[in-house]
Amino acid sequence: MIPYKFENFEKSFLSQNKLLKLSLLLLIIVFSLIIFFVSSKKSYFLYQGGEVFNERPLAVEVCKRAFDSIAIREPHPYFVHKEIIKLLENESFNVEFDEYFLAKSTRKDKCKLITKGKSGLRSFIVSLQGKDDFPFFYKLVQIDEVEDKENI
Repeated sequence: MIPYKFENFEKSFLSQNKLLKLSLLLLIIVFSLIIFFVSSKKSYFLYQGGEVFNERPLAVEVCKRAFDSIAIREPHPYFVHKEIIKLLENESFNVEFDEYFLAKSTRKDKCKLITKGKSGLRSFIVSLQGKDDFPFFYKLVQIDEVEDKENI
């Protein structure tokens, strides 16, 4: 058995301590560089589902609510233009349906509604007008029913 001397122990302890300090310093530098590069990197994400951006969810929701209010014969002034409300007071617009089959924004100021009810499927093109003065930016200004070519 080799007896340990304090000088050897101290020498070995100091060399290991130096090695640990150097490893710690190197590790801190590497982590600092990683954090710097990650935080300064500009990332661009490509989203494949472009329909989310083309849908204009506000226009679709205003379209549905305006159409609902007209269908129950109580057009809401926040969603339906005042000219249409005046027109509906003089003329009747009968639309009975159970549910929306499709509600989709087709262009900037138009949306398409397909309803399903007792009379079958009916399709409507709803025109909207957008203004900052309106409570919900859009208001319904026109409804056109798409003719069913099979029943003509």
